Amino acid sequence: MSLKSKHALQIVAGGQPAAIIMISSNADEQTRNSAIKLAAYVKKSTAAELTIWTEDAAAAHCQSLAGKVQIYIGAEGLPAGEPDPLEGMDGDGFVIHQDGERRRLTIAGPTSWGTEFGVNEFLERYAGVRWLAPGEDWEDVPEQKELSVPLNDQVRQEPAFFSREFDVHTSNSPEREAWTRNNRMHGRVEFKHHLFNLFPPGKYKFTHPQYYPSGADLNDIHGWQPCFSAPGIVEEAVANIIAYFDAHPEATSYSLGMNDGRNFCEADPRHPNYPNQDNSIGYPHMSDIYYDWVRQVSEGVFAKHPDKFLGTLSYLNLYDPPANVKLDPRVIVFVTDERLSWGDSELRDAGHALTSRWLQAAPGTAFYEYSFGTPYLLPRAHFNLMAESYKYAKAAGVAAHYAELTPNFGEGPRPWLSTRLQWNPDQDVELLLKDWYERAVGVDAAADLAAYYELWRDFWENRIFRTRWYSEWAYSNPRINYMNFLDDSYLEAVTSADIAQSRILLEAVVNKAATAKQKKRAADLLRAFEYYEASVLSYPEEKIVPHPVNETEAGTLVQSVVLKMKYAEKRRALVEQFAGDIVLRHNFSPYYGYGQTLGGYGRIWTGMTSGELDAIVSWLEQEGSGGAVHSLLQQLADDGAVFAIQNSVRLALSLSQAKENMSHESAEAIPEGADLWDFWLADGIAMHRSDEAARRGSYSVVAKGVKQGGMYQSLAAQPGVYGMYAAYYTPPGQSGKGTIRLQFELYDSQGNEIEVIKPYLGEKHAAQTAGRWSNIHWAGELSEGVESVTVKIILEKFEDEQEIHLDDAAFYQLDR
Repeated sequence: MSLKSKHALQIVAGGQPAAIIMISSNADEQTRNSAIKLAAYVKKSTAAELTIWTEDAAAAHCQSLAGKVQIYIGAEGLPAGEPDPLEGMDGDGFVIHQDGERRRLTIAGPTSWGTEFGVNEFLERYAGVRWLAPGEDWEDVPEQKELSVPLNDQVRQEPAFFSREFDVHTSNSPEREAWTRNNRMHGRVEFKHHLFNLFPPGKYKFTHPQYYPSGADLNDIHGWQPCFSAPGIVEEAVANIIAYFDAHPEATSYSLGMNDGRNFCEADPRHPNYPNQDNSIGYPHMSDIYYDWVRQVSEGVFAKHPDKFLGTLSYLNLYDPPANVKLDPRVIVFVTDERLSWGDSELRDAGHALTSRWLQAAPGTAFYEYSFGTPYLLPRAHFNLMAESYKYAKAAGVAAHYAELTPNFGEGPRPWLSTRLQWNPDQDVELLLKDWYERAVGVDAAADLAAYYELWRDFWENRIFRTRWYSEWAYSNPRINYMNFLDDSYLEAVTSADIAQSRILLEAVVNKAATAKQKKRAADLLRAFEYYEASVLSYPEEKIVPHPVNETEAGTLVQSVVLKMKYAEKRRALVEQFAGDIVLRHNFSPYYGYGQTLGGYGRIWTGMTSGELDAIVSWLEQEGSGGAVHSLLQQLADDGAVFAIQNSVRLALSLSQAKENMSHESAEAIPEGADLWDFWLADGIAMHRSDEAARRGSYSVVAKGVKQGGMYQSLAAQPGVYGMYAAYYTPPGQSGKGTIRLQFELYDSQGNEIEVIKPYLGEKHAAQTAGRWSNIHWAGELSEGVESVTVKIILEKFEDEQEIHLDDAAFYQLDR
């Protein structure tokens, strides 16, 4: 026997198998699959093939198996007559237990999940396997001829949080699902929006109308909440949930999660149970009513099914805990928050205080995290703040974790690090990151990769808290539970040096990566960065743009805008290229209609700002049609290589050449009651003609305090390329959340709606350009079959004293 074998259980020696894998003859499918997985990865690492034997078959061949180390998968392999090492352990926990006399190593958990996670630990600890990101390219399996386990190395682990889950958008492919399981993620509580299933209107709206808010659109599953104080609603919920558990004895939990909206019956001031108070983020406080209903329902359910969980969602109106309700520990309350905000000491203190209050009301308090990768346009590398949040949660007694992650894995180690820390938040973050970097791209390239993510860690953990983007969210009232990922103005804080340094570092990583897999991973991260880079370099930040005073200035402006537009086109092309990539694809595509059911989570732009368009048009008007800038733009308009650039240039030329305006009249010419433009005002606020401000001529249309409304006009149309322009003005010093956007509703010859176009530029905040005229514009295609289009200028969320003037509305056909 070699010296090495005296101190270790040899699994593979010299590339040859020195062990067998054993399972019970009655092992369930998950345990059998865990044994197969162990054998598969040992073979990937060593080329040695460990045979899997059932216990009965192994006993029949005991002589031929003599001397082999036994790796037993399942609790049946633990020695009889000894204290059970699994006693009192969480179901996801496990032991790797050595029995020296039998040369047996048993990997077992109280459940088959625990056993599976024990196999994962064995592969990570002894074979060095890492599942860095989804897919085989990101699976790091060291090649080796020897594999052994130190003698007397007893392992016992269980998770800090009993349920650990990423949203389904992370696991919407076999590769991503396998990655989450390999990294020990296991959601064990149903809690998401679900009350539309507990009280389906199709079943109750006629027989129990008291269950629903008066006037609610019950076809919109998130447009209402049940009336929690309605007579009989507790008993009906209890009966439905008990019936569900009776029919599904394998189910361990049921969701009582609120629908994804508001519209609580009791929030109506006329309701006898109206709470007449707002919660800490500015929404009507409904927790006392809702959680008292949860308490009553849980008592009825647990009386019949004491071994189950009920999951709930603390969100919007339910953000604060109830004052006088104590929930059963089997009620798991997922408290929603963007805990990146805990980098702000004020919100961290408030978050800790809220958690303490929740734990007093609900011992089953859990954390719901908004950990988005996409739709953000930069790698969110807040490693330390994330780690501190997990460590705090464990110390405070938080029971479980859930995160909306939706990564494109340009965040590098963050998703993997999250899985590590949800299992054990007391691990050293720097050592974990070092391990990921070195395993991903090799030792020589690791330092450059670490420096790249350190740059973005500093951005998200320090610099972001000094931005307008953060402060507008943090100090809004009411405040949504997650940061505004549809407002991309955080890009204004990114410098050209950030982008240049990031590219230098990642190109160095690509050059220094050694193996084929390391080079592939480095190339993946560089490609992911190229999307971030293109987003920053094309971002249409609204600034004052001086109008050119000579041909040189005008040419320079056009060239800079064209470069930004090329980067904007690159963004679009990259998202399309990423669509089939396991690691890089954007689950929340920024492109409407991109083929994702949740498409549109993000912003799209041409790269040209409103100020740049106005400055270019002003020069074109001054220069005349034969000038050099006209010629340059006409060349771009005739060149269809980049369609978005072609369309935007056509719009600029049309605006300068005063082609026939398909709207027939600009906004300044609207008299009271005119029928060319109609006013649409959901809240009754008036819009009227005004001479207080005008972009051209003497008049504009002014509106004040519009919560939802605007102007619209229906026009004949045909398939082709069109452009829309509308100027707007907000007086100096005005603030507020009011937004303006365009919308086009397309109809066929029978008046049937074909399509609704919500232009990629999205909404614009009027206050951002207070004191000067700006515009909102669009250029794009109207689809086949269109016979008419309703053009809309939509105003939303204006505060009572916030006003906006509209002028120079124009709609052009650009391809005639």
